[in-house]
Amino acid sequence: MINNQTYIQNLKITDVPWHRLTTPYGRATDFPGYLAVLEKADDIKAAEKALNELAGNIEHQSTLWQASPFGMVFLTRIFTQALAAGETNPVARYIAAELFDFFTLMANVCEEIEEFEHPEPLPFFGDMLREEYLWSEEYNEEDDEMRYEEEEIFADDLFYSFYYYSRQALLSIKPQLDGLLFATRQNTEGTVLKNTRGIQIIKITAAKKQYLPLLLLADEEEAMIDRYLNRGDMYVLKDGTVKAECVVTDEGDGILEIKSLATLPQFQRRGYAKALINFIEAKYKERFKILQVGTGDSPATIPFYQKLGFVRSHIIKNFFTDNYSRPIYDGGVLLTDMVYLRKRL
Repeated sequence: MINNQTYIQNLKITDVPWHRLTTPYGRATDFPGYLAVLEKADDIKAAEKALNELAGNIEHQSTLWQASPFGMVFLTRIFTQALAAGETNPVARYIAAELFDFFTLMANVCEEIEEFEHPEPLPFFGDMLREEYLWSEEYNEEDDEMRYEEEEIFADDLFYSFYYYSRQALLSIKPQLDGLLFATRQNTEGTVLKNTRGIQIIKITAAKKQYLPLLLLADEEEAMIDRYLNRGDMYVLKDGTVKAECVVTDEGDGILEIKSLATLPQFQRRGYAKALINFIEAKYKERFKILQVGTGDSPATIPFYQKLGFVRSHIIKNFFTDNYSRPIYDGGVLLTDMVYLRKRL
């Protein structure tokens, strides 16, 4: 029998019955497609989506699943390829950076489980694909939910193997990771300011436009973003991969303004935007008296800020019609006036 590192090196994507492996949201059927997108490294939006889908289905709230160690095998290979191509390919460079952050999270998750009593892992990586552990050939959501109601969905040694062999996949590229660790800590493009149970809030001080797809979710015209991006402080929230961003500016007289706040659509209503605002309040409360935000008069946004303690302050008439080249809608509402809300720090 070949050893585990040889198995990791030689495993083919077609060797894995992805449709029979579980994730927190169902099955890993779509993993090959997302992995293929990352291997191509030619479309940053597609890569961003693939990274988010894979990260969210490999690790969820420090829990790993059947698909996790197998997904990690191929992500480590993609990481190595992206590192090599990153000098000339900005998409590859982006993929490598995002995967490095995700691998840091995964290493922490795999280390945390060692603090608890656990059985020995299955002897061989490939043992996790034994027929007795695989789920049905045909996916049926109702049948899967019924199986989850069983007391022991995964045997203890199988469950621990999800973590053990995910770590083994990381160890297969340990030299590359070690080589990047010091450089990453010294990276002037971003400084980790908060790190809580895998969620990081990072200040971005260079190459802010790499997050343009996310910025455009909050402000639909790049020309408007250019008015404040360089003079503002920018933060991104990472939970495995980037999930949300925030830009704040000093408006004078003790007023700090939220110019941009956005969360990727598939990760909204999970508290990421609220976490960013709480972080901003704590960080800037000694320097500013008021935190304000300007937004359209839309039921999709105003109630969100009001729940966080913001109150209406003033209105700038016709702001959206005077400053944007086309009509702007939010939640189906045509925006005309800018509504300002404020909160005392």
